[in-house]
Formats: sequence, C-alpha cells, structure tokens
Amino acid sequence: MNNIVTVNNLTVKFSNRKSAFSKKVTKTVLDDVCFEVREGEILGLVGESGSGKSTIAKAILKLVPYEGEIHHESDNPQMIFQDPYSALNPAKKVGWLFEEALYLKGEKDSLVRKAKALEMIQMVGLSEEYLERFPRELSGGQRQRVCIGLALMQNPKFLIADEAVSALDVTIQAQILELLKELHDKMGLSILFISHDLKVVYNLCQRVMILKSGKIVESGEVKEVYTNPQHEYTKQLLSSVF
Repeated sequence: MNNIVTVNNLTVKFSNRKSAFSKKVTKTVLDDVCFEVREGEILGLVGESGSGKSTIAKAILKLVPYEGEIHHESDNPQMIFQDPYSALNPAKKVGWLFEEALYLKGEKDSLVRKAKALEMIQMVGLSEEYLERFPRELSGGQRQRVCIGLALMQNPKFLIADEAVSALDVTIQAQILELLKELHDKMGLSILFISHDLKVVYNLCQRVMILKSGKIVESGEVKEVYTNPQHEYTKQLLSSVF
C-alpha cells in the first residue's frame, strides 16, 4: 500500500518572551516525529491536551514553520476543525460557501457550481433547503456536516479531522462518525483523525499513534495497540478508559 503522506524527523519549536526585556524562551512542541498515512486508511492520532496533536496537523498544512520533511502525494489536503461555527463565514449562506470553494479553485460556471453544491449537501446528509441557510441557523451537527462538505468540495484525497466530533453530544458524534466512514469508503479518502477519545479512535481507525509531549511513543494496528500496549503512557491512557 502506498503512502499519501510521509513525515520524517518533524520538529517544531516556538519562541517567545514573557516581557520586552526578558530573553527568548524556546519550547519544543514536536520532537523528531516520523510517520506515514497510507492510501485509503483512517489513521488515529491520540494524545492529551498540549501534546502537540494540532501542531502536527498545522505542519502538514504548512501553517507553522517546521524542521524535517513532509511529503504529500495529495496536492490539496483539507482540514475539518473542532469548532464548525468559527470555521464558517457567518455572513454567507451555505450555498455560497460551497460555491466559493469551487470558484477559488477556478470553476467559473455558476451552473456547475450550483449543481456540485447541491450534490455535496445531499452527500453529507442534508437537504437542498440548507443551501439557503446561514450557519447560525444550523445545529452543531449540521454545521459540522457543512464543514465536511466544504472540505470535500475540491475533491481531496487526504483529510485531517482535528477533534472533529469532540464538541458534539454523543448521539450527534455517532452520526458524524458514521458519515465519515461512509465518505471514506465511497471516495477512497485517507484521513488523519486527531482525537483524545480512545473509544472513538478504536471504532473508527485502522492504525493509531500515541503522542506524548511532542513525541510518538507507540504506534501500530489499533487492535494490537489496545490489547497489547508496550509503552507505559499508552497503558495509563487505556486504563483510564477501559
């Protein structure tokens, strides 16, 4: 199986000053991280808050400076964020948001854009009428469906879902996870699924990586890692949930 993303020796450091007169303090957020995302798989990335999970996502999307190498076989990776409301322009209707994603890609034919917007809103489980609604008129689950649709408008092969269901209640979480599974199977997507929820990762992902303080301390097939963890930190995480 080919890799759609390969990450080698990824290191991210941030520098700041507590005051204008103090020395710069450098913090290593990611330390020599190496992994690959295989074509067609859902890879889980698990770690506590502050472990560096979101920084990995930002580095892949080239949103933060980094050392090391990141190779893409996909030229337009897309992100699904934790907070769907802040990810959507509140002044624009859903239909406009979908069409704008295509317009920015170079699709000038408004009829084509409208047809694809209609196809996508239905693909994520919403009816045509939602194209005429503003984000504020949608529930949290509906907004996340719209965000998933927006991420897919440019037909990417690789998605990053950064805590994409953590802000939703349990029932809606299950529905969004089922949607991601369906889209993964239908479109042949590769997904990096970032979460602190070990149960969600177990049910969704084929492989998992455990991140602690900016380092991957364990990785492997989900069932193998969960039933036979090798690192003490992995054992602690699992014992707190199962």
